[in-house]
Amino acid sequence: MPQAQWGTLFEQMVGLDLIRLLRLKAGRPALRFWRDPDGPEVDWVVEMPNRLIPIEVKWSSAPTLRDAKHLEVFLDEYSSAKKGFVVCQTPRPIRLSSKIEAIPWQDIESLLN
Repeated sequence: MPQAQWGTLFEQMVGLDLIRLLRLKAGRPALRFWRDPDGPEVDWVVEMPNRLIPIEVKWSSAPTLRDAKHLEVFLDEYSSAKKGFVVCQTPRPIRLSSKIEAIPWQDIESLLN
């Protein structure tokens, strides 16, 4: 299977896991995606009371700040989003910038606490 297809499947898996976890949360937070009219997009945005959690999904074990460029745009536009996340295959959390962290996909539940 081509690399691009693995990335698409991985993004869908993370989305399904987010849906499952959000259904268990009080208040039923919403799961959305975001696309700026100029082109940048963020794979998933969890909309909770008083905060947004933007999430970019990457089929990578060594993410870089370049993988999070659209998260930076989102964070600049929405003050209720304090931090963005790259969900990927990294074995441990990695701070990519002061506002962006890469986390292992297995730790996705920690984003919702």
